[in-house]
Amino acid sequence: MSKQSKVIKLTAIGVAVVIYLGVATVGTALGSAALFQLVHKQIPKDLTLTTTRDYWQATADNLPERKKLYLAIGVPPSALFYFLPMSLLLLGPQRRALHGSARFANRMEIQKAGLRGDHGIVLGKHEDKFLTLGGQQSVLLSAPTRSGKGVGIVIPTLLAWAESTVVYDIKGENWAKTAGFRSQAGQICFKFSPVESEHSSRFNPLAEIRLFTDREVSDAQNLAKMLVLTGDDSPEDRYWLEAAESLTVGMILHVCYAAALGGRQASLSSLAGVFARPGSTFRETLTELLNYIHDKDDTHNWHLSTGEPTRTHPVVREKVQRMLDKEDKDFSGVLSMANTALSLYSDPLVTRATSASDFTIQDLVNHERPVSLYLVVPPSDIDRLRPLMRLIFTMIVNRLTEKLDFQGSEQLRNKHRLLFLIDEFPSLKRMKIFADALSYMAGFGLKAYLITQDIRQIVDEYGPNESIVSNCQVRIAFAPNQYDTAELLSKMAGTRTIRKASFNFSGSRMSPALNQMSKHMDEIERPLMTPDEIMRLRPPKKKGEGDHEIIIAPGDMLIFVSGHYPIYGKQMLYFFDPILRSRVEISTPSKFFSIHGGVLSPQDPLPSLVLRPKSSPALHPHRRLPASSGGPGADSPIEQQVPPPGSALRPSRGLLERFDLNSER
Repeated sequence: MSKQSKVIKLTAIGVAVVIYLGVATVGTALGSAALFQLVHKQIPKDLTLTTTRDYWQATADNLPERKKLYLAIGVPPSALFYFLPMSLLLLGPQRRALHGSARFANRMEIQKAGLRGDHGIVLGKHEDKFLTLGGQQSVLLSAPTRSGKGVGIVIPTLLAWAESTVVYDIKGENWAKTAGFRSQAGQICFKFSPVESEHSSRFNPLAEIRLFTDREVSDAQNLAKMLVLTGDDSPEDRYWLEAAESLTVGMILHVCYAAALGGRQASLSSLAGVFARPGSTFRETLTELLNYIHDKDDTHNWHLSTGEPTRTHPVVREKVQRMLDKEDKDFSGVLSMANTALSLYSDPLVTRATSASDFTIQDLVNHERPVSLYLVVPPSDIDRLRPLMRLIFTMIVNRLTEKLDFQGSEQLRNKHRLLFLIDEFPSLKRMKIFADALSYMAGFGLKAYLITQDIRQIVDEYGPNESIVSNCQVRIAFAPNQYDTAELLSKMAGTRTIRKASFNFSGSRMSPALNQMSKHMDEIERPLMTPDEIMRLRPPKKKGEGDHEIIIAPGDMLIFVSGHYPIYGKQMLYFFDPILRSRVEISTPSKFFSIHGGVLSPQDPLPSLVLRPKSSPALHPHRRLPASSGGPGADSPIEQQVPPPGSALRPSRGLLERFDLNSER
């Protein structure tokens, strides 16, 4: 800057200061007089520069009035010479932090982030206030085992989420503690427990094949892929997997058409029976299927690729012929792969649980009442039942994200949103549908609450370039056990700039006093929380040992919401809240129900487990197994209520109020 420019700048500053002082002086004189009049409950009037002086002289012998005048004279200068400049300074352009400006969100910012609703999924607590998310964002929770995720996240969410849900319920604890309240609040609760001898709802994946429509082949292809792929598939097995998948497509269509001809519904057990038909080899079975009549009345007008008309389903015939053309080695390899994929459905308990459907996938989002589906799996059967659980989750996401319906330019939405609440998510292995659909499922009214013990588990299953973490707009973390996870969380929290003072001293060492000291301020970078600080997040406080161990105080947690500062919160343990505790104490439903054509009715008694030689129902139709007289239809004090025909259901707002976390406080 030139010398002339400096002179001009200093002159301008001087003129501005003089003008400001003049305005401030006049303002002080007039403001003091006006304030003195206001103290006496008078509207300020007749103000001049000498009015304050006149008041001063008039109050010389009146000490109480003189004190009021002192106050009136002192306030305007304070406002003009201190508060106004300071306000301009504070509200003016902020100095940009050199290394970062990370900090924790305050109460107003949490409100702005939309986490103070009365109901939704539960994230935690902040300053003794619930943090709930009512929007469509998906959530990922990283919480080590026995860190309070069940009592602090899963159960509170099921006691607060008012719409439909599908819950992966290991051990059945969630059903035991939340189904009673959800049923009493107006929801229809299904407990799909495929290895429980009694008290289980049923779901038949083959009932979701839209037979006799142009979607039947694509439905069969999707189902075959889900059945064959396990999540542990090796690239070396790609040929066998694709061949087994292709064969399974044909067999699915065959058993569905064959069952329909007999007025029945095909099941996964009947599908497995085709591959293990007693008394004949699989080649003999396939040879019979080449000319099996699926179009009894010749109404489908099917043609082979050659143009030749056929009454055998053309896709079935194509898949069968392709299999028959294989050499013995390939033939046995493909058959072995298909048999392995279907071996689970030879279990009589699983057969019964998948023999019929008490609900459809569309019922989850479009029945008049919200639906809660609990997928109950005992820890001893997690690995064995994993294919069935993967199949159900994948089918639901696939079907409900198939297409968007519009009326004009307005999107037609489902009656209820659907929450996937999946504890131990990585235990289901890699599910491609979630890797893909998390980015778009919100547009279909779906959201996910995925829970893992450590983010490293997600990386191990989905690879280093996984998209699960990034597509969950809300991420929650309890104190991690892995340093890699703590380091990632530290980076997610961001860095802040802090000022550090350094001092330099000069002078002779032998001198009794230093000649000179200089002070220098440096701006340095520091993580908002270092990895070791994150690993030292306070866990829930416990007392007792073994089965008698209980939590007596909540632990700390970090919550990251995209586009907002991180939140330092606390766990929301349901048993410390009287309202949630009262909801848990409601007994679970004992009567089970079915939805058929939108109508709710008592579930048919489950068939008894009579073991008999397995035959292929597709080739040898047989009657349904005899029904038992007992089962979950017995009388009980707590039941899911079936509304009488034509009765009006509760309005949606009334149902929401039953889940309100604050209305009863």
